[in-house]
Amino acid sequence: MDDGTPSIWVTCPACGDQRLRPSALHITVYSHGRNVYRFFCHQCADEVVKPVPQETCELLLEAGVEYNEVHVPAEVLEHPPAHVPPISPDDVLEFILELRQMRPASSLDAAGS
Repeated sequence: MDDGTPSIWVTCPACGDQRLRPSALHITVYSHGRNVYRFFCHQCADEVVKPVPQETCELLLEAGVEYNEVHVPAEVLEHPPAHVPPISPDDVLEFILELRQMRPASSLDAAGS
């Protein structure tokens, strides 16, 4: 890589440090601010995805790393209140029984096929 093209040091968890050209990396910029970069390791061929701080993201973009922007709806980032228990298998069964009381079984069977 001594042809004047910038190189970027990355680390594969399995294989260790390696130098890549900017074209070998890709950044995903999320609207909520948690960005990641990804690359395929030349040794093990695994895809490596790691978080990237905003400052580093800007430097990588200046070096020519390609990117895409992803808008994440606010609802995805919402968390239920701590006192709300997760949905249990019993909750699902109860929901199914309530649905069956509301509609004939034949319409439920047709909807599932």
